[in-house]
Amino acid sequence: SDLRINEHVRDSHARIYFQDESWINLGDVRKNIWVYEGKGRLRQNDGKGKRFGISALISPQDYHYDSVDIIACSEEYNMDNDRFVNWIEDTSRKLRILYGDEAKIAIVQDNASRHNVRTPESKVPKRSWRKGQVQEWLNDHHIPFDSRSVKAELLELALANASPNQYIVRPIFAF
Repeated sequence: SDLRINEHVRDSHARIYFQDESWINLGDVRKNIWVYEGKGRLRQNDGKGKRFGISALISPQDYHYDSVDIIACSEEYNMDNDRFVNWIEDTSRKLRILYGDEAKIAIVQDNASRHNVRTPESKVPKRSWRKGQVQEWLNDHHIPFDSRSVKAELLELALANASPNQYIVRPIFAF
């Protein structure tokens, strides 16, 4: 269970970091500007302005400043799986250099969809797939099927023969 894993991580005296992300629109930033008489005004902005995504590791003691990644993005484009995988690999390498090969390091991440992208080998057909796509998946995985089967039967067969979930960025509990 997750609780047992958390206890295991804490009991091992691992250096624990939490991965987090946030976004900011520069137009949302408001500054209170005070004048000498004690009166202030709020700076007005016209529109949201540029959007930035921020990703970083945070420990119970502080931020890991070398892990901070700021990217220009839009509401349509933000951190995707490829960018996340590159960031987590680079950050993990920096932590390994900082603490050495023997150090126990745990990175706790949330369950965002970009953190849970399956490897191509462990992806299974979806209900939205056409029947021909499901048949192709079954053929690619050397799973025999009756060509007269309906799509629902083919999906059931695919799920029954699917390999265990494997993720591009996989959780590692043994360190």
